[in-house]
Amino acid sequence: MTWAQQNGVFFDLLAMCAFFALRSDRFLTRGNINIVLLQVAITGVIAVPAAMLILSGYVDLSVGSVMVLGAVTFGQVVDSGGSDGVAVVAALAVGLGWGLISGFFISYLGFSPIVVTLGGLAAARGVASYGVRRSR
Repeated sequence: MTWAQQNGVFFDLLAMCAFFALRSDRFLTRGNINIVLLQVAITGVIAVPAAMLILSGYVDLSVGSVMVLGAVTFGQVVDSGGSDGVAVVAALAVGLGWGLISGFFISYLGFSPIVVTLGGLAAARGVASYGVRRSR
């Protein structure tokens, strides 16, 4: 495989940037670049670990649901009078705990990663839905 074949997405990105830069004089402005980077930040934070998992032969199906559970945890802590800092720590702790439990099932108990993450997807979404319904 040549370097160009391995980096086709990079070339596609360059081609798209050139296309949009030629179509609009506002595309390469500092404000637009800042907005684009802010919009892809969450996806990037999720995509980097997901790419590492996929490259090592595993797939984590529960990432989105655990992210929703973390967001619900954040909201519950803020609604109950906690500060934003405490809410961030609580949301991160929920995500870390969920990941540790999934990792334990996969690494130490030998469960299939697909089964564990599929179950985690359903369970995290269910817990998040319960937390949202309970707060209404």
